[in-house]
Amino acid sequence: MHIRFWGTRGSLAKAGPTTLRYGGNTSCVEVGMADGTHVVFDCGTGAHGLGQALLASGQRPIDGHLLITHTHWDHIQGFPFFAPLFMPGNTWDIYAPGGLGNRLEDTLSGQIEYTYFPVTLRQLGATIRFHDLVEGAFDLGGGRVTSTLRMSAHGYASGCSVSASKPLKGPRNLILVRRSLCAVL
Repeated sequence: MHIRFWGTRGSLAKAGPTTLRYGGNTSCVEVGMADGTHVVFDCGTGAHGLGQALLASGQRPIDGHLLITHTHWDHIQGFPFFAPLFMPGNTWDIYAPGGLGNRLEDTLSGQIEYTYFPVTLRQLGATIRFHDLVEGAFDLGGGRVTSTLRMSAHGYASGCSVSASKPLKGPRNLILVRRSLCAVL
């Protein structure tokens, strides 16, 4: 399993000398499972860089799972700039808490309707499947995702952890508990 933070800011992406150390993109965390499964937490502005890196890897198809903790702007702003969604032959499963307001598909479709963006959700080339994220655990590739939901004044938000059966490789500057990444974003 490898982990990379492509965006860690809340609310507003910001570039400049004050963001050099931790970056200026909004939330997007990549978790690569040992079996090659791509798991992405949130689709903030950091998703653009992740998408470009996945394209540059040469891997085809580029399939994966996108878990959106909640649909505030800073967690979905990078969605229309995530290049793997534009490529026919790719498949992405997208998960977010359900239960309040619009369905996830309607929320993302509204974000990129033609009034705001030149490509609509229906014009994206990848196969996209939408899922309500509920409390509990489920398998994704070589890992297991455990999800909890919390109700707040803004609706539901999720917290997830991913656990792997193999040791982690790469940077160790994360809080790790029994080989689990606690990714509450």
